[in-house]
Amino acid sequence: GTPYYLSPEKVRGLPYSKPAELWALGVVLYEILAFRRPFQSDNLAALSGLIQTCEVDEAPMLAAGHAPELTTLATPRHLLHPDPEQRLTVTALLGHLRLHAGASGLGEKDLSEGHEDCRQAALVGIQGLALTERLPSV
Repeated sequence: GTPYYLSPEKVRGLPYSKPAELWALGVVLYEILAFRRPFQSDNLAALSGLIQTCEVDEAPMLAAGHAPELTTLATPRHLLHPDPEQRLTVTALLGHLRLHAGASGLGEKDLSEGHEDCRQAALVGIQGLALTERLPSV
């Protein structure tokens, strides 16, 4: 994979884990919301340093007009937390999304009964994360 998605623990040479997957999800979410990468550099050493500091500029996400309840997920408080033990889990992520769905105009009924394509996509992602738990450590 590309080094832009490496978690701080992977940069330090620790084994791959589910929290590293959630870190990568946070990077992708940041890219979607900010239209740029959260950590940018032209060389690997500098990029590794930026990833380990976990300093993220939230201004581009907020300037794009996204709900704070969504943008906060792509910050060091949640998916980009430097400590994998403190990083948001899949269960906590889904709970956060359900709790704050109203900010996007979705109601509980929409999340439960509607948007079948979105629900299926989320299930595929969750199943993929569950599969990573069963993979042997590398």
